Amino acid sequence: MNAKARDQLYLVLAILFSIGALFTVCYPPLCLILGSMAVLFGELSKGDRVSPNLSGIIASVIGWVSIAMTLLFLVLAIYMILFDPATKAATKDLLNQTFTETYGFSFEDYIHLLEENTGIEIHY
Repeated sequence: MNAKARDQLYLVLAILFSIGALFTVCYPPLCLILGSMAVLFGELSKGDRVSPNLSGIIASVIGWVSIAMTLLFLVLAIYMILFDPATKAATKDLLNQTFTETYGFSFEDYIHLLEENTGIEIHY
């Protein structure tokens, strides 16, 4: 495979990975992998040239934007779970319901049992 064909293959892969990264923003592990691959192949597509062509730059930018959106999504989701009162209450209810269905007692009962047996106060 000559250098020009290899560079074109890298360019096509960069574009495919960047599109895949955009569609998987809400699934962080896959988006981080696809976005990283888009950036990598976008940079490799320049070959021996000093700067990549426009398509390679666009694919790299889309990869970086997808990674940034995913990280923002993760930070906001963690913030909502930890600090938003409505989300925290809903999460507690769901956790208690799931724990009750699985083990026959609520998560709060489990926490109280742990506190009694260990003597450590758990802020749940």
